[in-house]
Amino acid sequence: MSKLDNIDLMKTLDKSKMHHLVTHLPEQIYFGYFESSVDLNNSDQSNEYENCGEVKGENLFGKHKFSNIIISGMGGSAISADIIKVLFSSFIPINIVKDYNFSTPSPGSLHKNGEKSPHINGVEQGEGVVDKIVNNKTLYIIISYSGNTEEAIECCKQALNETSNVIVITSGGKLKDIIEDFQSKSENNISYFDTFRMPSLIIVPSGLPPRAAIGYLFFAILRVLEKLNIVPDHSKEVKHLIPNLMKKAGPLCWATETKFNLAKSSAEVIFPKIPIIYSSSPFLAPVAYRWKCQFNENGKMPAFSNSIPELCHNEIEAYENENYSKNIIPIFLRTFSDKDVYQRLVNSFQSLLRKKNINYLEFYGDNHIQGADKISLLDIFTLIYLGDIISFYLGILNGVDPYTINNINYIKSKNFDEN
Repeated sequence: MSKLDNIDLMKTLDKSKMHHLVTHLPEQIYFGYFESSVDLNNSDQSNEYENCGEVKGENLFGKHKFSNIIISGMGGSAISADIIKVLFSSFIPINIVKDYNFSTPSPGSLHKNGEKSPHINGVEQGEGVVDKIVNNKTLYIIISYSGNTEEAIECCKQALNETSNVIVITSGGKLKDIIEDFQSKSENNISYFDTFRMPSLIIVPSGLPPRAAIGYLFFAILRVLEKLNIVPDHSKEVKHLIPNLMKKAGPLCWATETKFNLAKSSAEVIFPKIPIIYSSSPFLAPVAYRWKCQFNENGKMPAFSNSIPELCHNEIEAYENENYSKNIIPIFLRTFSDKDVYQRLVNSFQSLLRKKNINYLEFYGDNHIQGADKISLLDIFTLIYLGDIISFYLGILNGVDPYTINNINYIKSKNFDEN
């Protein structure tokens, strides 16, 4: 019998019920988008499921008044920002800060008078420093599920020193205190766009590891952007997404035998090799990164990610040496809307792997409309759902509790002790 068909063993290892958290993403999305209620004019939010996404009031802006968005977040909280950028950068410039500072100047970034010019610090893997000037029409969104993330707290303080155009999304912690204190003491500095109050605080349900709160965090941002008329309404797309994921829950859960279970069988192919997750285009790069991080945190194993076309200019040469490649399992994440140029590169790469007798896995998002002109929520979240559940089974195969993050907690404790 497969180890993954021993439900008693899995229950013994899964002390904190991570299996329940990863398989119940559809429910979280439903509450996060349709049943939640956030009044950005009033931070007094009491009901747990009325705290993460819906902004009361219609057509608050007409045409939105922001020039760009900067989102600050780290780890499991930041993946939602990565996805937002991929989906909506065509509507408004979006930069992501994964650091302590909004305004660490890049080398050579100077005004004519020799002073350093403000800009946004390095954001995504491989992107480096973004020379984006901050102005009084910049919208800051700070995401920290716990509310106690050092980097997010520092960025929030910096943003409030510059503007009141700040939205904080959190379950509580120090960030909640900072915004509430600002609102109570600085009434004269609070901005009102029609009836919309800045800075604003969005409280999401607490008690989860940040990586398991993506449904709340992502859809909180989405609902805010919708209500500010920055992006169009996505209710129809979300209504299609939720039942799609619910249909997958049974076939992927631990009650379904490995031979009938895509997540279990995939985990067994991956284990004990080192997975490298490849996105078929830059648009899926945040999803590949999500898989990598979930394999790290839930699976307790090394994992890496990269994207077409960049990997074809460097990483592909790593497969020349069998001493390394024999310990690697490439995983390709694709969509049916991939452009021809991306499809050709992926197919060529896979042809090379077959030539070298290197096995690989391949998964597609569930949007089956070939030739679609953009990636969809369905593509992104069907792949995320599968990857999250695979990561749980990898933790079981490694004989660990997928929930615990002992090494992360060690680093945090050392850092707090030294400060």
